[in-house]
Parts: sequence; structure tokens; C-alpha cells
Amino acid sequence: MDSKSLYSKTPIIIDIGTSSIKAGLSGQEKPSLIFPNYFGEMKYSKSVGSWKDDDKKHIIGNDCNKYFGVVKLKYPLSHGIFNNSEDISSIFDYIYSNLDMSITEIKEHPVLIAEPLLNPQENRRNIAKVLFDTYKIEQIFFASQPILSLFSTSSTSGAVLESGDGVTQSCIIYEGYTIPGSFKRINLGGKEVTEYLQYLLNKKGLELRNSDGFQITKKIKEELCEICSPENENKLEPKNYTLPDDSILEIGDERRLAPEILFNPLIREYEYPGIQEILAESINKTNVDLKLQLYGSILLSGGNTNIKGMKERIYKEIKKLAPNKAKIRLHTPSNPENCCWIGGNIISSLEISKEMWISVKEYMEKGENILHTRTI
Repeated sequence: MDSKSLYSKTPIIIDIGTSSIKAGLSGQEKPSLIFPNYFGEMKYSKSVGSWKDDDKKHIIGNDCNKYFGVVKLKYPLSHGIFNNSEDISSIFDYIYSNLDMSITEIKEHPVLIAEPLLNPQENRRNIAKVLFDTYKIEQIFFASQPILSLFSTSSTSGAVLESGDGVTQSCIIYEGYTIPGSFKRINLGGKEVTEYLQYLLNKKGLELRNSDGFQITKKIKEELCEICSPENENKLEPKNYTLPDDSILEIGDERRLAPEILFNPLIREYEYPGIQEILAESINKTNVDLKLQLYGSILLSGGNTNIKGMKERIYKEIKKLAPNKAKIRLHTPSNPENCCWIGGNIISSLEISKEMWISVKEYMEKGENILHTRTI
């Protein structure tokens, strides 16, 4: 089948994460486009291999890789929120270009946007305005990331703890309905873990202060960091990491200290509860009978749940906070970073999805408030 034949009002699912963006057509098994969410701006006016001949202000995502070292990285999102409308347009230009869509095809496809819980309404309004005004999209829908993540498991009830690069969030869904009072969010995630690791390595004498250094530190985090229980913190052996210049760096206590801020944010003077506490707070917003059921049905999603030892540590921490008779069960899917996109894919393929889309006509007639009332 010609790939172009797929473009027949098929929804596009876009999970907008602080660290990466995932996009693809509904009906596919996984997102066809995954790219790091940053721009690259040339550090020097005359650099070998510059893209300036193409009159580009910056390059995006994976296109930055071949210019590593000569570009300064800029991040269009902070804790799940776009910095400005120009960055929104740049991101969607990149998405549509890489999905190989013409201007006519873009208009035909509804767009489902996944975003963090409790995002400022202005962020949603800005995205809608760009899609409706610039790209002439006919239909749009916004959904919360942890809710879609639960739907990816084919379950309609459970407690969700989703921890990504910019936001950690938790909520309760029961028989397909959300409990709004259970929504919890802290602007603490993988980015803060990377920054803390960067700080620890700088103290060790390794200068990793610029945007290149941040990306190197992020790779070190992803490859070597582990989450330990307090009683096992002295059992973690140092490991070596090969830097881009082929020098060897030994990573010792930094491996466990950096991700510890997810459980003890006060280490870095972040005035947030730990991720285990926001999950318990969400569950405790329900009645007594439901609490016990929810402690036995916890979904962990988001990129931070890939950190080694995360599941075991959360289990131990939640056990301390749960009622004595609660049986703790954690579900960790094999691809926690893609749960949200998969959930959006499932929702958009259901018959009921025909009722969720917000048309440009409704938007014009009823105003921006419809973006916040017709949502999940």
C-alpha cells in the first residue's frame, strides 16, 4: 500500500515531552517520529559544515547530532510548557516535514496532543492557535499524559505515576473516569537529575557546564545511574564512562546521589514532596475501599522509570506510606517512555473518539474555553 494512502483523515498523535517528542499516525504500532526536543544554534559565525546557506535560524532534534560541538543547544520547553509561539511553529514544521506531509494533507488530519497534567491553560491555547491559524487544522484534542499511559495498558482503573524529564505527575482513573482532586504534579524530573549529576561531576573537577556538557552528562545518567535503597547505598560499585575525547571517567557515589533527588528533593533545596509522596497523596484522595484497590494497581510510566532500581525503590517507599493491609502491586511496561503515545493511539482509534474532537468551527463559535472542558 502506498504510504500516502494512509493519509485519509487519520489522526496524528503527538506526545509533547520536555526531553523528546513522539509523533505518528493513529493505527501504527509505535510512533514513527521520535526526536530530542532541542534546537541547535551555531556558536560561531563561520563554522565548517554550517547550515547557514539554507537560511535556517536553527536546526532541530536529530539534525543537531552532526554539528555536535559547534552548536549551542536551546530548549523550547520548560517543564512541559512552550517558551513562545515561534518555538511551537518550529516544532510542528519539523514534525510535519518528517512525516512527509504536504500543506493539503496537513489540513486533513485531526491532531491529538498529549501534555502534562495541570499545565497552564495559556500553553494549550497557544498550541491550538498555531495549529488552527497557521496549519489550518480542522480538528484537535488535548489529553493528559498519565491518563493516556493507563489506557495503553488496556485498563480503565488504576493509579499512575509518570515521571519524565520536566514533570513528575500522578493521578487516579476509576472505570474510565478521572478523579480531578487526585491530580498531583511537581516540576521535578530527569532534567533536575542531570543537573545535579552535572554539579557533582563539576565538583569532581570535570567541567561540563555548557549545553554540550549537559548532553554528555545526560548520557552518563542514562547509562550509569542507579536508584538504591538507603540500606544498600554503600554497595554500589564505581563504573567507568568513556568521554568523547576517549578519556575515562570513574563514576562513584554520583551514580546513586543524582537520582536520589527524585525521592528527596530537599537535597537540592527543591521544595517539593518526593515522587513517592505525590503518588500516595493521589491515592489518599479516594475513599477507603478504593484506596486498597489502587495500591494494588499502580502504573509506572515515563523515561525516569527506566532508571535501574526505580521499581524496587518505589515499592519500598510506598509500602511505608500505605495502610498495613494494602497489597502493593506495581506495573512497569517494557516501553514506559512510549506509554502515553500508545494510549493516545488506542483512544483515537475507538468509535467514541468521534465525539471528542474539537473542530475549528466549534472553537470559533464557543471560544477557547472548549479546549479545557472537552478533554481528558
